[in-house]
Amino acid sequence: MDKNNIINSGQLEAYCLGQLSIEEAQIISELAEHDPDIKNELDQIMSTLESYPDKLTPNPQLKTKVLDFLSQHLKHEEIDLSNPPLLNKYSDVNSWSKAVQNFSYHDDASNLQVENIFLSKNKELNLIWLHQEIVEDAHENDQFKESFLILEGACECDFEGIIVRFKAGDYFEVPSNTKHTIRNISGPGLCVKGLVQRISA
Repeated sequence: MDKNNIINSGQLEAYCLGQLSIEEAQIISELAEHDPDIKNELDQIMSTLESYPDKLTPNPQLKTKVLDFLSQHLKHEEIDLSNPPLLNKYSDVNSWSKAVQNFSYHDDASNLQVENIFLSKNKELNLIWLHQEIVEDAHENDQFKESFLILEGACECDFEGIIVRFKAGDYFEVPSNTKHTIRNISGPGLCVKGLVQRISA
């Protein structure tokens, strides 16, 4: 094994940082015992590493600057319900909750309450409150694509034997040609609230 190749390969630095396997570290250790140049190189690397400060102290104003930057760039999107964006896995549940805050639940002992938010030729968006469960037949590929965004509570979905649980903030698409049952598991006296989107195929 060529000494210069070992010195220039980065293996000695990796040895000092504890990044080598046990076998590789043993080889370097044995080489250092028999070769003063490799031993000297290891000593220099260790000395350099030890000279680095243990703890870097950031500028105290850095935290404020970072938080200010984030607050400017991560503001919740404003949702226009007269032309709402499509629901997807990146949808902001806080923005949607704010957008539908004027729709109220009427506690009339019914299992399901549905409020239509938007309806067009190829898109339907409804806000639902579910107390117990609903069972829906399979939707054909050429009918529509259905998806949900959970705003409050939690539900358990049975897609023909495949059980999946969702909670507030979760988005999911209903597989086509699959009968599905959606069950409220939010807790006693609570309902699951969510948006249901149907897009024409």
